[in-house]
Amino acid sequence: MELGIYLQDISLTIPLMVLFVLSLLPVTVKIFSGNVEQKPLFTFLQAAFAVILTGVLIVLRNTTEVVYAFNNTIVFSPYIKLTTIILVLSTLFTLFLGYRSPSIPKNQYSEHVFLLLSALLGMLVLNYSNDLLITFIGIELLSLPLYVLVGLSGNSVVPKEASFKYFVLGSFASAFLLFGIAFIFGATQTTEITKILSASDQVDKNLLTIGIMAFLVGMFFKVALVPFHSWLPDVYQGSPTPMTAFMATTVKLVIFVFLLGFVDVIRLMDMNVALYTLQWVAILTMFLGNMVALKQSSLKRMLAYSSISHSGYLFVGLISAVLGTGEFSYQGILFYLLTYMFTIMGLFALMCVYEKKEGEDLNLDTLKGLAKDHPWLALAMSIFLLSLAGIPPTGGFFAKVFLFSSAIQVEQYWLVIWGMMSSAIAVYYYLKPVVYMYMKDKESSEIFVKNESVSTLSIVYLSVIMVLVLGVFSQPFLTRILKTLI
Repeated sequence: MELGIYLQDISLTIPLMVLFVLSLLPVTVKIFSGNVEQKPLFTFLQAAFAVILTGVLIVLRNTTEVVYAFNNTIVFSPYIKLTTIILVLSTLFTLFLGYRSPSIPKNQYSEHVFLLLSALLGMLVLNYSNDLLITFIGIELLSLPLYVLVGLSGNSVVPKEASFKYFVLGSFASAFLLFGIAFIFGATQTTEITKILSASDQVDKNLLTIGIMAFLVGMFFKVALVPFHSWLPDVYQGSPTPMTAFMATTVKLVIFVFLLGFVDVIRLMDMNVALYTLQWVAILTMFLGNMVALKQSSLKRMLAYSSISHSGYLFVGLISAVLGTGEFSYQGILFYLLTYMFTIMGLFALMCVYEKKEGEDLNLDTLKGLAKDHPWLALAMSIFLLSLAGIPPTGGFFAKVFLFSSAIQVEQYWLVIWGMMSSAIAVYYYLKPVVYMYMKDKESSEIFVKNESVSTLSIVYLSVIMVLVLGVFSQPFLTRILKTLI
């Protein structure tokens, strides 16, 4: 095999190199200023410029076909371009939320920005990956900054505890990923995904199945599929609110996008046993997330368990992709992830609006009478919750329709029935905040001290518009996604 680095290899990774170099700028300025933090506005502008420039470089790359680089270890295609743009957009939203958030320490803002951009870099590496070792590097590069970002929040004990839990259980997941990669390599003598597929006819199927299952267990942890979900509620509750929004959207997106590209390898398993296991993982994830969310009064914990259930819905789409041959399940998952990103970002932006101090945990009582004092924000929150519940005409309704339709196409009727029953349960706790906002009177005149940050409010209203647009114009969006897949 001829090894070497060529111009095409370099040109493909220019956005990643630009992002890495610019991520160092705020901490470098701080070091050369005698460890004195520059004005947060300057740090924010430097970070926003880095993210926007990365996005522009990716958009300007005119790729109409699949392109490989670095000896086929990374890959770029219109499909990857689309998901990368969504990751960049989500990171930019997070920067806007964190700029005025009281839970982000301003004396360590440069470090916060550097770690956030490093996490984005890891996600881009994972998104480009066509080799399991590169995949592992990408996952670790996105995970390690997140462990620190969760605990990087003033002097409160709760974020530190959440960070430690996340780190310990994340290390457990990384061990499974490595075991899986080792077994897959032992069976196929390669870690390159395309070569694994070509070598599948001459390998020990049992060894390969064990390797794929172990690898999937590590991935299941990252998106909190049952029974690897226990870390998520504590981490979401303990994290600064902008970081909770970032993790809830980007991590779910990049892992499921990778799994879509890993579908052909998953099919190499002994599906008689594996399919039954995967189906029950999806069912238990949907139901456990929604059932436990019913009892939550904390908005963050409610959305954490809601996030678990949404991983279950997405997993139904992934199972459909494994069993199917068309692109419909791919469309459904990508549309679902896009809708979910705007919905969750909007919800957590609303929580940032009403956060008055670090570590404040908003609950249902906080929402009493919100509709009277701030009717437009109450309406925005109602739209986001209705979208999560899957009620028309929001984007969330059509996202579930597309996912369940892909399952029907491959005759997974019982998964669809379980999914619809789970969604019916979820409607109850999604409507509870709406009842508190419109039908209960507030108990204190000091509850609604609003953060008038233009950037935060802009994200709220932009997200509302996109959730409605994705609902009303769902078919054009779906058609556009299909064009990137073909």
